[in-house]
Amino acid sequence: MGYKTGSGRDRSHTGNHRGTHHRKVDRKMAKKDNIIAFLGEKTSFEGKLNFEGTLQIDGCYRGDITASGDLIIGRTGKVESNIHVSTIIVNGEVHGNVVAEKCIEIRVPGKVYGDILAPTVVIHEGVIFEGNCRTQSVKAQEKAKLSVLPTSRGSEKDHSGVTRL
Repeated sequence: MGYKTGSGRDRSHTGNHRGTHHRKVDRKMAKKDNIIAFLGEKTSFEGKLNFEGTLQIDGCYRGDITASGDLIIGRTGKVESNIHVSTIIVNGEVHGNVVAEKCIEIRVPGKVYGDILAPTVVIHEGVIFEGNCRTQSVKAQEKAKLSVLPTSRGSEKDHSGVTRL
């Protein structure tokens, strides 16, 4: 049995296709020229991670992650971290708060224990999520914080117009 792609080419189905949908999305996110690192299943690392591009963690990581790139937590990945990235896909386990500029996706058998914030949040049926969820842009969240800063007599404005207390 086969199917036709958008280009009209015939694609035949053979073998076990379990999880192929997830692999397609991961490949799209992790383009060959964009993958910068892969922490394997038997890897353990602690510290601060800053990166551009795509990083996949299948091992254990503890520390902060701040990146303009994308993060994939594999099925065997266990992360204890506050995370701020562009996009994140969680197939493993995350303990900590997650902020994504574009999208957070938690897939089976993913587990997230912490608060999440992103304009787009996808939580698949059967995952574990314990925390609060906000679906708004990170920039809007930052603006909201600035707009509620109290002003007082002893406050002064710096050159950017932000009130300092």
